[in-house]
Amino acid sequence: MADFEERITRDTAPAIRLEHDVRYLSARSLVMESQVWCDLGCGDGVAATAAVDGRYAGRAILVDVVDGAVREAERQIEAENVSAIRADLASEQGLSLVRAALLTDVPDQGCITCFELIEHLTTFVPLVELLVEAAATGRYTVVLSVPNDAFLSMQNPYHQSTWGEAAFEELRRLLPDETVQALQLEVHGSTLVRTDVEGGPQRTAGFGLPEAVVASHFVAAFGARSALLEEPVQVQVTDREAERMWERQRDSDLAFYRAVAKDLEAQIAAKPAEAEQGAGTAPPAP
Repeated sequence: MADFEERITRDTAPAIRLEHDVRYLSARSLVMESQVWCDLGCGDGVAATAAVDGRYAGRAILVDVVDGAVREAERQIEAENVSAIRADLASEQGLSLVRAALLTDVPDQGCITCFELIEHLTTFVPLVELLVEAAATGRYTVVLSVPNDAFLSMQNPYHQSTWGEAAFEELRRLLPDETVQALQLEVHGSTLVRTDVEGGPQRTAGFGLPEAVVASHFVAAFGARSALLEEPVQVQVTDREAERMWERQRDSDLAFYRAVAKDLEAQIAAKPAEAEQGAGTAPPAP
């Protein structure tokens, strides 16, 4: 079952939160070595905290279209200086606000992350042009991602555009020639840990890739330090209690909305009969 959500929160399924963490971890070195980090489409900052190792010593520019979300992100991200901007990045006004924040006083080293945003915009080309402009200063490095919607063969109700390999290639043509490209892959598995060794349990990890891999997301990095894009593997012991609670809540919500839909269908089906009865009844005398 595909679980579509408009934004990541602490109530999001643990596996999906982990997926978002990996994208931010891929940019962590870039972020931590920057004087300015701009996170476009920051949401409430839950996933973005993976990009900073403790407190961020630079200026964090957090941008989202929802004021409540960007204010929560401002509380989540521990930084020396935080600027919260509510902006619609599909609008000229919103892009102007971000352009001013990024390009009025260009830092020696800056990083812009743009994860799970482009597909939500009614038009994304102006934003991409701004990102390319920022990278062209030689000071900013941009890391962005889009989902592989085509593999699911299902329309995400929150996405304004559908992405796949062909669409990503079209996007790639708008980016600089030296753009670094990566695929985000899902990893499923289990592990066995010895407990009878000196020093307690020891963990080793390693896995191969099949001949044909299917990406969950496509990632691109361009700008001065794009070669520093990392390839993190984020694996955690499954929190079965959290997973079970999330699954039960999802099942409960599904059952509730099915009941609501059934009740609405019954009400709609009864409307023609009520109309016919009303048509055969003489209107009351004045």
